[in-house]
Amino acid sequence: MHIPPETSNRRTSRDSGRRVKHVSRSCQECRRRKVKCNGVTPQCSGCIDRRVACDYSGEPDRRHTRRLMQALKTSNERQEARIQQLLTYLENLGAPIPPAPESSSEPETRGVAEAVQRQGDA
Repeated sequence: MHIPPETSNRRTSRDSGRRVKHVSRSCQECRRRKVKCNGVTPQCSGCIDRRVACDYSGEPDRRHTRRLMQALKTSNERQEARIQQLLTYLENLGAPIPPAPESSSEPETRGVAEAVQRQGDA
């Protein structure tokens, strides 16, 4: 008999009399199918029922995810500061600054790049 990894008992608000086992990790197949995994190794019951390989590798490390998010946030803040510096530079040169797009999720950089190029050629 296999014991599920890192399980704990939790009560649900729906059925306060029953204990629900929480599995902290799921196999790749259950994640892909977005179904509850019982976490039994080497093969969970869902994979046994579906007769597919059960693989627990490739689980995301939340610590790395937090670090990545912080790095992306820092990079974004630096890029925004650099854009502001460039806009200030263009204003000081008297170059027209194109308006920011209203509904686009990507910044409009072509106009700024062309203005900087024209100033460099002058």
